[in-house]
Amino acid sequence: MKPGAALIFLGGTYHGAGHNATDDFRTVYGLFFCRGHLRCEENQFLAIPHSKVLSMSTEMQSLLGYKQPKSVLGIVHNKDPMSDLANVLKLVAA
Repeated sequence: MKPGAALIFLGGTYHGAGHNATDDFRTVYGLFFCRGHLRCEENQFLAIPHSKVLSMSTEMQSLLGYKQPKSVLGIVHNKDPMSDLANVLKLVAA
């Protein structure tokens, strides 16, 4: 694509990210939404106090969704939240 060009695609589009063959970073601005009726009934990221989450086992934290799955979803600042959960929770609380 030419510099300044934009690509708009539907959420059902499969995207493999493609290989970046340059030495430069590619900036991507992604806006992704989930319909309200597809969300969980309760948002455990807000309902469970962070201090309680930090006292849980890593298995329980993972079951609650704090671990990045095998895909690229669930990251915080391009990292798996479980790699440094205490600092991630401080960051999102600020």
